[in-house]
Amino acid sequence: MPNNAQNLMVNCSNQYVLSFDNLSRVNIEMSNILCTVSTGSGYQTRRLYTDDEVMMFAVARPMIANGIGDFFRRTDLLDRTIPIQLERTADRKFMRERILRKQFDALLPELLHDLYTAISVAIRDVDDIEPLTDSRMADAAHWVTCAETALPWPQGTFVKMLLELQAAAKATVVDNSLVTQRLLVVLRGKTKEKPWKSTINDLLIALRSKWEDEVHSFPKTPTALSGILKEDRDALRLRGIHIEFGERSNRGQRISAWLDESAIADPFENDPKVIF
Repeated sequence: MPNNAQNLMVNCSNQYVLSFDNLSRVNIEMSNILCTVSTGSGYQTRRLYTDDEVMMFAVARPMIANGIGDFFRRTDLLDRTIPIQLERTADRKFMRERILRKQFDALLPELLHDLYTAISVAIRDVDDIEPLTDSRMADAAHWVTCAETALPWPQGTFVKMLLELQAAAKATVVDNSLVTQRLLVVLRGKTKEKPWKSTINDLLIALRSKWEDEVHSFPKTPTALSGILKEDRDALRLRGIHIEFGERSNRGQRISAWLDESAIADPFENDPKVIF
């Protein structure tokens, strides 16, 4: 994985498909850049060895990434992915690459036949099937849906599975968030009819003051906490945590927050020193 935007753009300029292997974690900066590259982005920087010339990159690229664990940890990036959990190799029996390639080459003609058939069907039907609006990956979802009459599953299956996989991946992210775990405790007993009402600053104080030993793990400012809650709002809702932002006051951004019946109590509520 490149360590900055400029190096990533150089890779994009020389590859139609980006592939990142054995990732363990993608930081916030690179997550934001990957988001823009996946849907189309422009980037400019000073041309090397010059003072007044600009180099412009304009790219949109598909990407393949793999690794052990949840290496994508931003919900906006997960909205642009197709998460796939592979099964562990049975009994740790691995195949030699030569044999793997031989088996793949034997299947390749049939794979290409099915792929090209699906593409031709998608081209034929792309203007006749209504575009989908359920996914942020609307173009990709629409394209596959148009091809589904040539694929071995019922039409609509891809979008249904895509949304389910993305929802599960985002739920995992928020489940592992210390902010989420503490929200479940702070909002205990708060309902839609009787929500927690105050400002984002007061919520940050409540989260930080109750577990003083862990303040280093929380956002440092109300703006940072607000950004996390806004980005993860849909995923938090899946876990029964509802956040609504109101108007700004002289004390800051006002919010309402509550839990619904699907929210699960913090299992470590009585042990605030546990670090998630």
